[in-house]
Amino acid sequence: MTEPVGAVILAAGLSSRMGQPKQLLPWKNGETLLSQVIKTAQRAGAMPLMVVTGHAADTITMIAENHGTKVVYNNDYAKGEILSSLKVGLRALPDFCPAVLVMLADQPLIEVETLQHIIATWQVERPAALAPTYRGQRGHPVLFSRELWPELLALPDGSAPREVLARHRDRVHLLPVDTTSVITDLDTPEDYEQALHG
Repeated sequence: MTEPVGAVILAAGLSSRMGQPKQLLPWKNGETLLSQVIKTAQRAGAMPLMVVTGHAADTITMIAENHGTKVVYNNDYAKGEILSSLKVGLRALPDFCPAVLVMLADQPLIEVETLQHIIATWQVERPAALAPTYRGQRGHPVLFSRELWPELLALPDGSAPREVLARHRDRVHLLPVDTTSVITDLDTPEDYEQALHG
């Protein structure tokens, strides 16, 4: 039996370039960006799921819990660093979780099939980390095996998870996919409108 892969959904940011909490923006079929990402992760079989909150925590917590997802709060969210949210999420995951998908709450275009491909490839190959690529460009979500979590947790403020990937580049599986969803995130109102109506 294959081991399940967990997911940490980073939803704590200030969304300064968007001008409002982008995690809460309306999406298709009555969803928000966050609820769409949660549902995609659930349908792909990622478990357990952990949503990291910060800005607009009450509303984001309500959405996450309505979808049966665990929530953890990042006290340092205002610094705007993804790393601090990732550390909070990793510490909250149970010991039985062998690997984690690091997902962004502003990637509602990610397909269930893409996540399943990432998870299934890791379950067979067992690299230290796995990242999808589109035409040579590395994207998200990135999957980290538990063996790398101590290094992620030890990174100093101002660092980024990609530093751990660079340190172990010979053990990172780059997985080519044929979808732009892995390199599309929504930082600005223009990004959002294009993704919503494109």
